[in-house]
Amino acid sequence: MKDPNYVKPVSLWNSSRILSPDFILPCLEKLGSAKKVPKNTYIYRSDEIPDCCYIVKSGEVIALETTSGGNEFLHFLMDENAMFGDVNMLMEKPLPIRFRTATDCELICIPKDRLMNAIAQDSRIFMELYLSAANKFLDSIEELREFKLYPASWRLIKMLLTFADKYGTDYDGKLLIRRKLSINYLTALIGVNRATTIRSLNSLKEEKLIETVNGFYCIRDPEALKQYQTRLAEDLK
Repeated sequence: MKDPNYVKPVSLWNSSRILSPDFILPCLEKLGSAKKVPKNTYIYRSDEIPDCCYIVKSGEVIALETTSGGNEFLHFLMDENAMFGDVNMLMEKPLPIRFRTATDCELICIPKDRLMNAIAQDSRIFMELYLSAANKFLDSIEELREFKLYPASWRLIKMLLTFADKYGTDYDGKLLIRRKLSINYLTALIGVNRATTIRSLNSLKEEKLIETVNGFYCIRDPEALKQYQTRLAEDLK
């Protein structure tokens, strides 16, 4: 029987990835041009209507906004094969959020007129873009649902497990996340204030579920951490 508290884990990276890269990526890459973009460069700013969209070839791009309290809230991360800016570009709608490179990146820039011509010539490209947009929409609903239903500690655990899945390496029988995750970065990801993030991290450390090793977070037992996350959800009943 399915656990009623189970929530399908949605990777921070998956929602923007092209769903059928073997088919559509070669088509789209022919329409655009590659460009090297250094870390901490804004690709789009909020309220901008894009005249081109991008595919991430390498590196990471973040989508973020600033809350009324002046804090940054990260909506999602995008890495290889992620496409962004396409929906707002095609619908001629201003972007409500900003996009910034989190690392040095290689991006494919696709002008709107070339993409529109390709869609007119091949309906499969339109269908792939439609499915990609639908996937982003569904994941955004799931993100909003989690934000409303689950406490900061639950969401923090999800973030740690997500990064562990991508960057985790074995360390003396534990799982070391080989990526620097600052307090401010985690705070932006889970959408709370800094004090709440610190309190949640300290709670996980007191439970002996995580520790820090040379500035990296280390999950002592991933299964125990998942079980603790499940108990947090059960406590909401």
